[in-house]
Amino acid sequence: MRLRDKYSTRYIRTLLCAGIMIFGLCGHKGMVIRRGNIVGIGAGGDDRNAGRTAYMADVSKVSAAGFGAGEADPGNDMAMSAGSEADFNYEGPIDMFTGNPVTEDSALNQTQTVNISDGSVYDRTTGMYIYSMDNGSVSVSVADSMMVTGDVMLAKSENANAMLYKDGELVSDFPQVINAPGSYAIIGGDNGDTGQIMGFRILNEVTGAVNQYSLPRGFSVRSVTVNGEDVTHDYGVVDMEAEGSYDISYICSDNGIAYYLHVTVDHTPPQVTFEGLDANNRAKGPVTLVGLEEGDVVSVISGDEVKKLNANSQIVESGDYQVIVYDAAGNYIEKEIKIMVYLNLQAWMLVGLILICIVGLAIVLTITRQRLRVR
Repeated sequence: MRLRDKYSTRYIRTLLCAGIMIFGLCGHKGMVIRRGNIVGIGAGGDDRNAGRTAYMADVSKVSAAGFGAGEADPGNDMAMSAGSEADFNYEGPIDMFTGNPVTEDSALNQTQTVNISDGSVYDRTTGMYIYSMDNGSVSVSVADSMMVTGDVMLAKSENANAMLYKDGELVSDFPQVINAPGSYAIIGGDNGDTGQIMGFRILNEVTGAVNQYSLPRGFSVRSVTVNGEDVTHDYGVVDMEAEGSYDISYICSDNGIAYYLHVTVDHTPPQVTFEGLDANNRAKGPVTLVGLEEGDVVSVISGDEVKKLNANSQIVESGDYQVIVYDAAGNYIEKEIKIMVYLNLQAWMLVGLILICIVGLAIVLTITRQRLRVR
C-alpha cells in the first residue's frame, strides 16, 4: 500500500511539472502551435493583439525565406531559420510579383504620398500617380497597365520631356484629359530614347478588344461577376474571353485605393453579307451590304480614294474596293471586291439620250436633203 502511494505521489508530481512547463511555454508569448500552424496570437495569453491580422500561409504560395538564416523576425520573438519548414495553410490574395500575402492594411495609411510597387508615387491630395523622369515627372490618374472606360487626367512638370502615343501614333499635344478609346503610352526623351514611362488603355463600354485583364503591379482582384454571377478568378489576372457583362472590383495594396471596372465584352464580328458578288468576290452590278446595325462604321477605299455607300447601302461604281465594317465593340470584317464595268440606270439613260440625238440628227439631215432636191 505504501509502495502504491509512493508511485502515485511521483506520478502526480510529474503531471504537475509537465503542466507548469506547458503553461510557461504557452502563456509567456501567448502562442499555441499545432504542427507548424499559428492558431492564436496574444501577449500573455490574452486577446490584446486580436486586431492584428494573422496569416496562415501555404509555403507553396508564400516564400518563408524573408529573413536570413537564424535571423529573427523583428515583429515576432519566435525566430525562424532559413532551413526550417513551415506547413502554413494561407487562403487569400497573393501578390503575383512578390509572392507575399496581399493586405488592405495600407488603407489605414493616410500619409499624403505612398510608394507604389510599379515605382511611382501616389499623391492622395491630387489622386495622381507620379512617374519620375530624368528631367521631371509625369502625373497620371491611373497606374501603369490599368484599363478604364472613362476619362484619364494627365499632367507633366515644366521641364519633363514626355510624349504621348495612341495606338502607336504620336499625339501632337500633351492633353490634360483624354477619353478616346485606344492603347496609350507615355514615352520619355527627345526621340523616345528614355523608353516607355507608363501605359494604359481606354476601352469602350462595349468592347471586343480584350481577352484578359492583367492588373497593374501591386493590385489584386477582390471580386469578379459576369452577367451578375460570381466567377472564379486569379488575384492578378481576369480572364475575359467569355462574352458578357463584367464587373471587376480590385484594390491597390500599396495605397488601399479600390477601383471598379464595368465593361461588356463582345467578340462577335458584324453579321454583314455582301449581295451581288459571285464566288470570286466579283460583281457585274451594284454590291449591297445587308445586315448593318446602328453603330456600325463602314470604310470603303478604292485605290487612294475614300468612297461612301449610297442611301441604299450600296457600292455602285465599277472598280476595286477594300471594304471594312466595324461594330460598336471594335470587331470587324474585311472584304476585297471588284465591280466590273456595267451599264447601270444612269448609263442606260445616257445611251438612250445619245440614240435620241442620233435619230433626231438623222431626221434633220433627211429633211434637209429632200428640200434641196425639190429646188
